[in-house]
Amino acid sequence: MSTNWRKSALALIVAATTLALTACGSGDTTPGESSGPAQGGTFTFALSYDSKSLDPQRNISKGGPPVLRQLVASLTDQNTETGELSPWLAESWTQNDTLTEFSFTLRPGITFSDGTALDAAAVKANFDTVGTLGPTHSLAAGYLEGYQETRVTDPLNFTVVFDKPTAQFLQGTSTISLGIISPASTQLSVDERKSKGVVGSGPFVLDSYSPDREIVLAKRDGYDWASSQATHSGPTYLDRIVFPIVPESGVRVGLLTSGQVDGIDDVQAQDQPTFDGNGFYLASAIGAGLSYNLTPNESRPIMSDRNVRLALQHAIDRSEIVESILQGVAEPATNALSSTTPGWYDASSEFAYDPALSKELLDDAGWTEGPDGVRVKDGQKLTLELPFFQDETDRLTLIQQQLLAVGIDVNLERVDSATLDQKVSENQYDLYYVNWTRGDPDILRFYLSTDFENTNKVLNPEVQSLLDTQASEPDATKRLDLVHQAQSLILSEGHLAPLWEIVQTKAYRDGVHDVRFDTGARLSFYDTWVES
Repeated sequence: MSTNWRKSALALIVAATTLALTACGSGDTTPGESSGPAQGGTFTFALSYDSKSLDPQRNISKGGPPVLRQLVASLTDQNTETGELSPWLAESWTQNDTLTEFSFTLRPGITFSDGTALDAAAVKANFDTVGTLGPTHSLAAGYLEGYQETRVTDPLNFTVVFDKPTAQFLQGTSTISLGIISPASTQLSVDERKSKGVVGSGPFVLDSYSPDREIVLAKRDGYDWASSQATHSGPTYLDRIVFPIVPESGVRVGLLTSGQVDGIDDVQAQDQPTFDGNGFYLASAIGAGLSYNLTPNESRPIMSDRNVRLALQHAIDRSEIVESILQGVAEPATNALSSTTPGWYDASSEFAYDPALSKELLDDAGWTEGPDGVRVKDGQKLTLELPFFQDETDRLTLIQQQLLAVGIDVNLERVDSATLDQKVSENQYDLYYVNWTRGDPDILRFYLSTDFENTNKVLNPEVQSLLDTQASEPDATKRLDLVHQAQSLILSEGHLAPLWEIVQTKAYRDGVHDVRFDTGARLSFYDTWVES
């Protein structure tokens, strides 16, 4: 790795990132003795939902990365212990002092699964086309904000040029959103990318895709450019990975306990004791990024009132939810950002549980208690619409009860991800339940800025200015101070209501070895092997 990179201001920020991993017998290896990695076999891992997109540069939901990370590689990888970037497709890189130019040298001999070379021209084709994918749901576009051009020096060397300093770009090169796809894939339409998939240079290739039913991957022969974070080189141990789509948590549990699958996604708290030994083990990770939050839609009349938004923050008893529903496997959020994210600070006192204060704020906003306990103003009930797609009805139901205790009525509606996207696009929601993973505080800008998601549907010029400025601040200390200011303002204006930390919990049978989490608590199966 280049000396310049290690000394850069950005490195100081990235190095602050850590990923907390826990497991029965370790998160990346299985308890018990074995004779060593076994070649071949099929690994079956049940997903909780289908993200409906086979394009890493457009996919934003957690159902996609477990599949897509196996198909595409990135220029860099991020160490889960130190937060530093390490080589993957690129063997080295440097940047100028103003963080407007980033020069990379690729590893020689890398090819896409269609046989074409992964060279500097291919990377240029990726970066040149990311901005043409459309404005919605493109983390990749956010990472390349201010992109001017990619200058190709020779097949292995290129420089990415921006029109302003960008302190967050290098960490973006480690993400699946900037995973490099083949030049032919960059020419596909958005719909073709999502439904048919793209050609990558990862250790697996797409074998088949049946929407809402199953995704099957096959081993790529000749693969020999693993990330420096991997524990072996060459092709994968596994021959195939099968991802059945199983939305019901109880059904996923039954599939694993009956031996029909090798692992399952999204293990609910009440089910975790089932896999604590007895031939199974759990692996959990707290990922960096945006904590679980409720986001008020401030373009809707009720949520446009700051007092109502602050009342929402103080009406939620996060500790009760963690203890009774999450059963201690997560921690209450202490800020909008996860505690493993650079720029985080403990702001829990700013939105502490205080139902008396919530009632006072609602009184001040003109909402009076009605005969059924729901507050009323000008003949309208204080009823909020909260559509969601996650298998997390239990915790949201408890939030619903807590809010009702202060007079806020919440209508919970579980929908599929496509319907939720439609409701968001049509502005048919008052609250949005979300978390986003990224090992960089710029995730706040992507989520709230009017240039990107802007899920709270409001322009706060001061917040926008702070988030824009931190994204281009080359001095690490100054950047973290700006992130601190932005979080404080976001909380004081009620733009977000933090809930609990990002925790991903998976369960496996004991014969599954070496599944790796990344900094976003996403999974890599490159090193994974199974005992029959």
